[in-house]
Amino acid sequence: MASVIRTSGLGVVVIGVLTAGCAQHTAPDPGAPVGTSAEETGAVQPSDFDTSQLFQSDVDQAAELAQQRALKHLRSMMVKLYKRNPIYWRAHSESVQDAVNRVFGDEKLNLDAEDLNNQWAGDAVNLAFEPSFHGDRVRAFIIGLLQMLMASYNNETDFYITTDLDPQRLYNSARNFERAAWLLNTRRQANGEPFLIANSMAAGQINLSIERLFGKLIGGQDLLAQLTAEEQNRAIKNVVQSITTFFLPI
Repeated sequence: MASVIRTSGLGVVVIGVLTAGCAQHTAPDPGAPVGTSAEETGAVQPSDFDTSQLFQSDVDQAAELAQQRALKHLRSMMVKLYKRNPIYWRAHSESVQDAVNRVFGDEKLNLDAEDLNNQWAGDAVNLAFEPSFHGDRVRAFIIGLLQMLMASYNNETDFYITTDLDPQRLYNSARNFERAAWLLNTRRQANGEPFLIANSMAAGQINLSIERLFGKLIGGQDLLAQLTAEEQNRAIKNVVQSITTFFLPI
């Protein structure tokens, strides 16, 4: 039985891009030495068939992959920010990994904001740069981004033919990520020091890995917004927004 397909040529291209490197599982090479990992040998085998795919369109599968990648990027960003701002994880955790696992659990995200003055989404991101806030700025920043990301997916993680994603919300989330990146790079304390050390342009120490993660986040959301809008025959309103003023609603 073939799965239902509701996308045009663009959908096929996007699926190919998003599934590259994800549609297969690695398997050990029989001729490789004992203990050699599948990743090291490069051997692959097709992934097991999932019956849930019978109830998914190409856009649904693209949405799942895009969301999974976005969560992976945000987790990597949290690790990097904690390593560059160790004062925040050391205040409540035994290690960076422990601090990250408080948010990115094994089975589900923990988006509780009680220790963030119950601020949500854009307000949580802004809290990370509030001089009067004395809590975990890394946690506030990432929790806010996660809340906006999940809201753009209707707070769902499984997508089927009956799922109705809003391309405008996906588009708005991409613009909000742009503003968050701007805040991270520009907000300074009274003494001129950044609230959060992130990207570095110091001579001989150029490090823009967080900037690249933001680029991937924004690109993924924009691409899925375009694909979803085409599938639903809907137009995306290109909001004229200054990144210096406010976050868009999602």
